[in-house]
Amino acid sequence: MIHSQTLNVPRRPWLATLFGAAVQVNTEPGRDFMKLSPQMSDDSELSQKPLQALVVEDSPAIAERLVEMLNIPGRVEVVATATTEAEAVAACAGRVFDIAVVDLQLAQGTGFGVIRRLRADAGRHTTIVVLTNHAVPALKVASFEAGADHFLDKSKDFPAVPRVVEELLSERQ
Repeated sequence: MIHSQTLNVPRRPWLATLFGAAVQVNTEPGRDFMKLSPQMSDDSELSQKPLQALVVEDSPAIAERLVEMLNIPGRVEVVATATTEAEAVAACAGRVFDIAVVDLQLAQGTGFGVIRRLRADAGRHTTIVVLTNHAVPALKVASFEAGADHFLDKSKDFPAVPRVVEELLSERQ
């Protein structure tokens, strides 16, 4: 049985097709949008719980963009965001995330404490993506030692975030 659902979202056809959706772009004077119709082949996909995501980022603009990129109806849901290490650690209490995107340099604290907390609470269950403007070899090594799975440079690897999510979704099937 094929199910379809339509969602009007800002124009990002590349993101929609990346996550297996049909795209129909409509334009009207002053209103551009696309219809995103997830292509689901059976009821098992509908009953599967969406991936639960955490975004830890102190820049409001980047955090907003990440939430926008990660929220895929029925597949990925950003259930918590944090701007400081303390907020992120509090968000981890009693909760296991499937994926976490973590900035290393926060206004208060660092992403390293968040990564260690995620690993302590969830073991290897959570896929941890470090997304930083400080992509130097020493921080990359320290991130992997703390428990990160991916290390991305904000200035050049930002578009790789959806690919990491798609890999995780593919593994889940």
